[in-house]
Amino acid sequence: MKQLVIIILSILLFTNCNHNKEKTCYITGKVINRGSKTLVLLKQTEDRRYSGIEIPIDSSGNFNYNMNFQFVEAYELIFKDELGRGTWSPILFFPDNDKIEFTLYPMDEADSNKIQGSKLSLKENAINQKLMDNYYDRYPRLCAIVSRSFRLEKKTIITVRTL
Repeated sequence: MKQLVIIILSILLFTNCNHNKEKTCYITGKVINRGSKTLVLLKQTEDRRYSGIEIPIDSSGNFNYNMNFQFVEAYELIFKDELGRGTWSPILFFPDNDKIEFTLYPMDEADSNKIQGSKLSLKENAINQKLMDNYYDRYPRLCAIVSRSFRLEKKTIITVRTL
């Protein structure tokens, strides 16, 4: 009986040790209506100024890369030309599958970007869509309230200063 317990514990120990093994995700995609030549891949938590792997985009707009990682976490794809201008629209995804496919559009059409093959990315997009559905219509009204409050506060400050 003791030997059986030792064997089972040994198996559990070795399977847990393999949990930190490096994984690979093949990312591929098509860039539509853009002249960009390079994408930058990085963890969402990394500093965009100093980190990232450059992925070339060929003349027909296709790209692919074998991504190695240890843990599933949020990653971003950013067009290098946008990053250079200081304004970018990151494409957030999770490498939770062996292959993830992207269809990417210019920044002003970023809502049309598509990610296939990642369940976590689909869930994240669904949450964002729900937030937009619930709060997007209220946003202009909230901005007006904040703006009106700011004007009232500014007027009060000016009145207090004149006294």
